[in-house]
Amino acid sequence: MDITQKQEILISTALSYFERGKNIQYDQRCMDRSLFLTPRRRKLLPPEAATGQNTQYFDCSSFVGAVYYEAFGYELPHDLTWHMVDYVTPRVYYHEFTHSKEEHDIVKKQILDVLKSGDVITYDRGVGSGHTLIYMGDHKYIHCTTNGRADSYDYQNCKSREYEAGLFVDLLENKLLTEKGVFSEKIRRVSIARPLLEVGEPTKRTLARVGECDGLYVEVLTNPVGFENAKHGDEIEFCLKVTEKKGNSKKSIAKIEVPDFANVIGENKCQIEILPNSTTTITFKVTVEDKNVALLKDVKMYLGEFEVFVPMVLLGKTLSNEQRDILTNQLEKVKTFDLQTVSNIYENAGIKVETSETKVLQNLFYLHDSPTGDVLARRTQNPVLDGAVYSLFGGTGVITPEMIRYPFIRTNRVIKRDFLVGDIIVISNDACGKESFSAVYLGDKIVGKTKFGGEYEVLEGNRIDEFIDSLLGKFCFVVLRPSFKE
Repeated sequence: MDITQKQEILISTALSYFERGKNIQYDQRCMDRSLFLTPRRRKLLPPEAATGQNTQYFDCSSFVGAVYYEAFGYELPHDLTWHMVDYVTPRVYYHEFTHSKEEHDIVKKQILDVLKSGDVITYDRGVGSGHTLIYMGDHKYIHCTTNGRADSYDYQNCKSREYEAGLFVDLLENKLLTEKGVFSEKIRRVSIARPLLEVGEPTKRTLARVGECDGLYVEVLTNPVGFENAKHGDEIEFCLKVTEKKGNSKKSIAKIEVPDFANVIGENKCQIEILPNSTTTITFKVTVEDKNVALLKDVKMYLGEFEVFVPMVLLGKTLSNEQRDILTNQLEKVKTFDLQTVSNIYENAGIKVETSETKVLQNLFYLHDSPTGDVLARRTQNPVLDGAVYSLFGGTGVITPEMIRYPFIRTNRVIKRDFLVGDIIVISNDACGKESFSAVYLGDKIVGKTKFGGEYEVLEGNRIDEFIDSLLGKFCFVVLRPSFKE
């Protein structure tokens, strides 16, 4: 495949992310960038992983890395901008600024003469800060930015902040080489790399996306969604949703493949007709009987030869109405609140719960040393044994170590929909769990403590959302679902 074809495939892949709109948001914290533990800490997911049920988060450099990885299976050596500016091997241009007017005129001409579609432009602001973009050609660039803010969560006001349009503010035109861009006095260095000189052939999924699936917006939705439990033996729905955007009609085969412990109800494939400018939906139903299986993963779904990203589904018991009533009635009557008290109440409902917040955190997390202090990382997860919800953990002191892949990656977003009645939220202000406290989600209210040393509270209405929003701003939090261990 020649370089021109590779350029077209790369830009098409970048635009596939762009088309996901608000389902992709900007967040530097997805990279744990302040900890400097490893250059790559995030699984590089395809565009189709971003759905209305599953928001994805990138910063500028992780987006560039994801595009190259998705298009060619090629991993950029760096995904932090101040490292990418030193990306020497495929570099075709480099300059250190003195910021004179004459220099800017010369550099602008040099850069415009050098740039080719697919090039990675990086500039360094110093003090571990910079920005990186992909050049599309015709003086256009595609990048991830939110004009100054670092993440999708407002830690000062304890609330989410996500753009309706997603993380792609615009496709830049003629804005890069200005005093607000590369020629800002804050910029120390600029570099242009050409990774397309090093990549191999496109991945099979990419060839299918730009081939038979050209013009199609494809996603898989599940029921139950997010962190809800599916009961063993119940039907789990995997919905393949295909929207045609270029005014063409197509026919294709939709197919699902499941692991040995799962069963497909009915046929596992069917022919579908995709009409111009319309949405076609196909639903497959799956069951899992084995009660030792806590996570339905490795489900594969295809549209023709195109393998679509499929989210995982939690499996496990949920509280009975009787158990919910016992918990709600007794938790609302307590005068003092700690995990020992909660444990006694759960025991009355026939469920065993750890009696100490500190012990919970020690069981679920490793303690790490880092240049910025002590941080935590999640231990290998087994919800049947530890009673905690996959991936529903995080905080400012929680990292995702190198080579850890979903579902062990921490969450970047917490919403009310993620919780089930009876979930216990354990929070700590420090790495050792010395300043820890907890609360219980009861559906229409949350009861417990909202700060270390605080009094017992009952949260209702907007206060529930405010508290859930505040979890990402804590040092550490984890969600226990004791019904897993019933």
